[in-house]
Amino acid sequence: MPINTWIDYQLQTHLPITDRGLAYGDGLFETMRVHQKKIIFQDLHWERLKQGCSTLKFNVKWDHLAKQQHHILNQIQVTEGILKLIVTRGSGRRGYDPHDATPRAIWQFFPEVKRDIEKLTQGIVLFPCKTRLAHQPSLAGMKHLNRLEQVLARQEWRDPMYTEGLMRDFNGHCIEGTMSNLFIVHHDTLITPDLKQCGVAGIMREWILNHSKINIKQSIHIISEQTLSAASEIFMCNSIMGIWPVKQYKKNQYKPGLITRQLQKKLATLGYDSPQRLSTEIDQ
Repeated sequence: MPINTWIDYQLQTHLPITDRGLAYGDGLFETMRVHQKKIIFQDLHWERLKQGCSTLKFNVKWDHLAKQQHHILNQIQVTEGILKLIVTRGSGRRGYDPHDATPRAIWQFFPEVKRDIEKLTQGIVLFPCKTRLAHQPSLAGMKHLNRLEQVLARQEWRDPMYTEGLMRDFNGHCIEGTMSNLFIVHHDTLITPDLKQCGVAGIMREWILNHSKINIKQSIHIISEQTLSAASEIFMCNSIMGIWPVKQYKKNQYKPGLITRQLQKKLATLGYDSPQRLSTEIDQ
């Protein structure tokens, strides 16, 4: 897949080996879906990035960063794709003290990957990952560059029947997928795990909780394996793929339900798919 990479308006193929993102994972990233040369959920992505930069004490020049993004969206030759922004603390001295580093922005554009309509309509099979998520409240929710737990978990399966893996914490609570957030419908309530101790607070998760305007009771709560097994609907989501219903986890079978379908159809109107095609496939 062709990739274009920019650093400070310039197409680049190299990064200084002194960059703290490489040395310590000292950075953040956003992976954004581009539709008609515009970023879907632009405000939510930037809000999360600003919160993360504030926590890590990055002195980012936001006007300059916005100009870079505008420049890159004008440079790309296609209207659909994925724009990834990595913000590191920049280059610095050896050691953990980041005293004199200046943030660096690295932009990458990936052409749109064809979406799998069968996964959207029929659902996916979840793999039960053994790798557990450690608790670290100071970093919980952030999309930082330290993703080794997810790398380990993703290596646990090679069978193509599995699309995504479910990760738990050391208490056995269901937290998220390796690249997605978890939602279930249980007793007519839409529930997603509490991420105060670990996990990534995804953009699609944020949109579903606060912006989707669906008429159902919502809750952020601990999800045990028992609660997951008793759910009437399960789906995984992120800002690139949208919403994937879950049709199987371990020996438990599920069917895409009304809430999952309502959310998928709302997303289709935002550029995640053709509303007509998705409605036709779902309703068949």
